[in-house]
Amino acid sequence: LYHATNYTAPRTHRTPVVVTVHDLALQRFPELGTPTLRRMIAALATAVHSAAAVIADSATTAHDLETLLGVAADKIRVVHLGCTSPPPSRSSCCSGA
Repeated sequence: LYHATNYTAPRTHRTPVVVTVHDLALQRFPELGTPTLRRMIAALATAVHSAAAVIADSATTAHDLETLLGVAADKIRVVHLGCTSPPPSRSSCCSGA
């Protein structure tokens, strides 16, 4: 299993690939990106369609994957960023030690 975390993924037929997509802002507003970023976003469509699964870190990104790139909903899983328990209190993590 190969986990691609930044818009691009290797093309392989022997290793399953999972692609994580954080947002599609540059898909919606390509004029805001550099030429390099626009090429990465263009490569994203190929990566998500050839991936075994796609992780979106929000429901909005999952929706954008479906509507902007045509990714099948059953291929997308929403996995929110962050931890599942509350963070430590400020006093315990910032005691100056």
